[in-house]
Amino acid sequence: MQMLGLQDPIAVFLLKFSPLARLTIVIFGAMLIHLSLGTYHTFGNMLPYMASYMHNNTDSTINHEMLVWIPTFQVTYGIMFGFGQGIAYVLTISCVINWAPKHVGFVSGVVAAGFGISSSIFAPLQTIYLNPLNHKPTEFGYFTDRDVIARVPSIFYTFAIVYAIMQAIGLIVICDPVDVKSLNEEIVNLSMEQKSLSPLQMLHSSTFYWLFGALFCCSFYGNMFYNLYKAFGETFIDDDMFIAYAFSIASICNALARIGWGILADRTTFQISLSIATFLATLLLLTMPLTSFGGKWMYLIWMNLMFVCVAATHALFITACVKCFGSRYKSANYGCLILSTAFSAVFLAVGCEYVLTIVGYKFSFLITALLAFIGTV
Repeated sequence: MQMLGLQDPIAVFLLKFSPLARLTIVIFGAMLIHLSLGTYHTFGNMLPYMASYMHNNTDSTINHEMLVWIPTFQVTYGIMFGFGQGIAYVLTISCVINWAPKHVGFVSGVVAAGFGISSSIFAPLQTIYLNPLNHKPTEFGYFTDRDVIARVPSIFYTFAIVYAIMQAIGLIVICDPVDVKSLNEEIVNLSMEQKSLSPLQMLHSSTFYWLFGALFCCSFYGNMFYNLYKAFGETFIDDDMFIAYAFSIASICNALARIGWGILADRTTFQISLSIATFLATLLLLTMPLTSFGGKWMYLIWMNLMFVCVAATHALFITACVKCFGSRYKSANYGCLILSTAFSAVFLAVGCEYVLTIVGYKFSFLITALLAFIGTV
């Protein structure tokens, strides 16, 4: 057994608390990190402001569809952020699972809830910062007010400081347990039920490719809605603040749903949970164009339900990865699996630039619904 003096001092300090208190503290740290990572989902809120800034100050031919490429390939907002997010997302959840290996779905859902609720906190703050007087966009979704446009560059510096503070606090308490004896017994018991597969062994399993394809479909429809919900809403809703608050409410639903999907996966199966989520998402995407006739309140309801469905992606796949391939290599295995989201992001960017501009939102939602349905089967 390793000497405690050689262990993480924070982990040693946590031994003074009860098991529940230790887990709570580690989850708190993980959620702080996920709150900062989850600001990725505010890109849809920022998109009209960024497009307006570039449309007015750089190139007047730039439109919303072209900027969907930003999270995919831009060095700072895309590659650096995505690379760091991918590492931190997996490792923080993996760390929390080490403290509660028998409740993978629940604890991963709780941590992922921080990722989901982040946008409900920061999207309104972004809107208040950039557009405090609630100026209306043009019929094409661009803002022309000079004060709104002038604030766009500074928002990145301001919020970066906030995120850095949150991450620093979270990193202090994120650690693996040092009282490994009891946890090892739990892991041994779990491994008796199923052998852990290394990443190389996993890549020879057909199950991995089924999960890879399902995650591709789920991340595509999720990111499509995350990125374009505001641009679509502004085609028939001229209240920028309403959309921001609607997104906040939907994000809270998303956060709570992540916990719910995790519990459901623990009590039933991954297949049942995912099928429910993707089938409901298919119906919502098929009927999403009708919200332009039903008005902003129908849009609010559909947005909330869509965010509940999207929550399943983040809560279920890491649970499936651990249950299918074991817990020993969970970080590396999930890292391989989550590569599918990178491919779906490129596919989405191409679709938005070359398909959305031609067929419009109505048929884009229909195409996306098809991918969600494929995820069901």
